[in-house]
Amino acid sequence: MFKVPKLSKAGKDSANISRTIRFTEDLFDEYNRIAEETGVSFNSLVLSAMKYALNNLEIVDENVDNNNEDSKN
Repeated sequence: MFKVPKLSKAGKDSANISRTIRFTEDLFDEYNRIAEETGVSFNSLVLSAMKYALNNLEIVDENVDNNNEDSKN
């Protein structure tokens, strides 16, 4: 389950690299809604979601699947 902890003071100090990203309007609105409902900052919410995605990332090499199918025929 994805849980969103508030960043501690130390966590905020370590999140010091500024980067501009573009959100779709619906995703941006949803993150803002969740931030308001939970009292978690938009930045903390996005950082937590990115960490969760990174920790649960599974990279699939589509070329391997295609090559295996080709070798079977």
